[in-house]
Amino acid sequence: MFYAGEMTEIPGSRPAHAFMVARLGTALMNAAEGSGARVTMVNLQLRTGSGEAILYPDVMAFAGRPTVWTGHPHVVTDPVLIAEVLAPETEELDRGLKAREYRATPSVKQYAYFALERPFVDIYTRLEDGSWGMSEVSGLDVECEFSSLGCRVSMADVYEGVFDL
Repeated sequence: MFYAGEMTEIPGSRPAHAFMVARLGTALMNAAEGSGARVTMVNLQLRTGSGEAILYPDVMAFAGRPTVWTGHPHVVTDPVLIAEVLAPETEELDRGLKAREYRATPSVKQYAYFALERPFVDIYTRLEDGSWGMSEVSGLDVECEFSSLGCRVSMADVYEGVFDL
């Protein structure tokens, strides 16, 4: 992570985290199929709207082709949806600095935090007046609505096999 001119090392992922990121990204890709949306998982950098940070979100989705930051072919600037799988080592950073940076990025319409230890997600949605609303989804028998992509994702699909790792 790069923030305010300084690099910060982020711990590597646990197997359950990496597996769940793949499940989440795949579920989003399948749900948004045919919409023109594009979904990426890990290793793509985001330059946030503040201009202060370059982050590595777990999952990003774009309304169409991503916009690349001029002169930086590995850095994008315009996701409409960002999703993070929370790990104990990074939850404070995800909910703090990274949340502020996501809210400062004009293209971001939603960002979501998926719990790793139980089927639970917080979804933050930018409202018409620019403020943010939050909804919670809990359990395996429900779906998450991602209005930014016009789709719904089954919690059972996202969490399948995660608790076995």
